[in-house]
Amino acid sequence: MSKSSLVAVFLLIIFGLFIASLVLFRDSPTESSELAVYGPVPDFSLIDSNANEFSSNQLKGKIWVVDFIFTRCAGPCLIMSQKMAELHKNFQTDDRVRMISISVDPSRDSPKVLDVYAARYGANTNTWHFLTGPSETIHKLAFKGFKVGSVEDSITHSTYFVLVDENLQIRGYYDGIEQEKMSQLSKDLSFLLR
Repeated sequence: MSKSSLVAVFLLIIFGLFIASLVLFRDSPTESSELAVYGPVPDFSLIDSNANEFSSNQLKGKIWVVDFIFTRCAGPCLIMSQKMAELHKNFQTDDRVRMISISVDPSRDSPKVLDVYAARYGANTNTWHFLTGPSETIHKLAFKGFKVGSVEDSITHSTYFVLVDENLQIRGYYDGIEQEKMSQLSKDLSFLLR
């Protein structure tokens, strides 16, 4: 075999190994064994769509996703709630998973209003919780606790979904109106369930 043939074979082997590595690692979650830890979720107590008290203690040992919405929102909330509904459907058989949607318009979003909204998205409110409470509490929770949104304006809210692990540690932020980010959220959630 000539020297140029050996070089060609060597380059083909290297190229083949490169392609194989792309295929093998393409679907690995964010090199996710090292999902970032952004800090703990603060303790909170709100009211759910069944008019029952709901606290962060009920989420210990669960992996959950939280977003901030309001029922009269004609903008991104529609997309966000649809994306949350897809996550809810995909993970509803795993009792370790919870979805949390917190209203940023509590003066209008009573438990009854949230219950109707939950039904619109086919939510099982045993695993997808819609929460309301005092406006100041919610906005402080969003801005200081989850580090999303704006504390000044009650109707301005983040489009980010926040992934939280079983130890109440924030593990990721995902833009709820970008399909690629939501696909990554699904992968990272699955990774935490391993």
